[in-house]
Amino acid sequence: MFLNDQDFYSAFFNSLEEGICIVDNQETILANNSILEEIFGYNKDELTHQSFNILIAGKYKAIHKEQLHNYFISPTANRSGGAFCIQRND
Repeated sequence: MFLNDQDFYSAFFNSLEEGICIVDNQETILANNSILEEIFGYNKDELTHQSFNILIAGKYKAIHKEQLHNYFISPTANRSGGAFCIQRND
């Protein structure tokens, strides 16, 4: 059915009903699924290599850094506006 692990990962990632975003330590978007693009009104691959901050509404930007700091203290999946965001710590 799947040729390799990457095919499986891609199929799984893009079949989820929630928006998913993976960022690096600098909050640069490394990957996202098509649902996230739909939620925020972006075209395919338009979010890759962009700052995660472009997805945060203006009134929430001030508390975002504090929430991110708290995430590193106690990592949990974060549901925000219909999207789950998980940070990659490479």
